[in-house]
Amino acid sequence: MIPPNIGLEKVGEGCELNHAGKKAEPCAAQCVLTNSFGFGGQNASLILKRGETGE
Repeated sequence: MIPPNIGLEKVGEGCELNHAGKKAEPCAAQCVLTNSFGFGGQNASLILKRGETGE
């Protein structure tokens, strides 16, 4: 699932991404990136990849 982005009001022209607006949306992505930014340069990024299902 892609969590909602309640602050998104208008998507910029030429930005061809899957934007989740006011509600969560399903997603079949194999990899995702998440960034967290804190005060004083306390930043972290995670790249997550879907694991094998063994089927």
